[in-house]
Amino acid sequence: MRQIEKQTEPEAFIAWKKANKYNINRLATDKDKTGDDLWKLLPSSLSKDAVAYDYCKELLRQSLVTEQFHLCCYCNSEIKGLPLDTKVEHFLPKETYKEKAFHYGNLFAACNGGERVRPVELSCDSHKGYKDPKKDNILSPLLENVHSHFSYKENGEIIGKTNEGKNAIHFLNLACKRLNLSRKAVIEDYIYDESKDIQELIEEVSTPVNGKLQPFCMAILDILYCYR
Repeated sequence: MRQIEKQTEPEAFIAWKKANKYNINRLATDKDKTGDDLWKLLPSSLSKDAVAYDYCKELLRQSLVTEQFHLCCYCNSEIKGLPLDTKVEHFLPKETYKEKAFHYGNLFAACNGGERVRPVELSCDSHKGYKDPKKDNILSPLLENVHSHFSYKENGEIIGKTNEGKNAIHFLNLACKRLNLSRKAVIEDYIYDESKDIQELIEEVSTPVNGKLQPFCMAILDILYCYR
């Protein structure tokens, strides 16, 4: 997990929420309506007609992906911002915290959690579901130095260095075989790269290129620092 620094909330999203304030508040306080009902207020894509204060999940997803350097908020795998590979994640689930459904500080971009991979081995938001991270004191991606709660092995295995780290790994299933193998592959790409010295590799992994960071960058860096 890598700390996410939230950027300025898109003005168009703010304007949409203001224009839809009545319906947002109505559904948020209606006990017969679910968080999913509330979330449906935001359309999937922009209207083909001229609509005042138009906004959509597609634009929101792209904003979140950009501020996260194209990395999943939990496992740090690559996300492209496409509907099939990227979800808008509510850290505090919208079913329990309907008042946070459109709160930008509660929204992140997450991978599809292995939903389209067989055999199914879910992780991240797909494994978390509607479980409440507050009840289990789960680390937020916004936490400063959140990466310090984890370490990695060259075989891609993730280790919880603290109780909070161990809880997060279990809560999000970050130690699943699929993620271990993906981390192992990128780690090996770097530790067996003899064309550059360790410091050059560290700088390469730490520096965004065209707005993107290397997938699983925190795992790679953890291993490279051991070689330095």
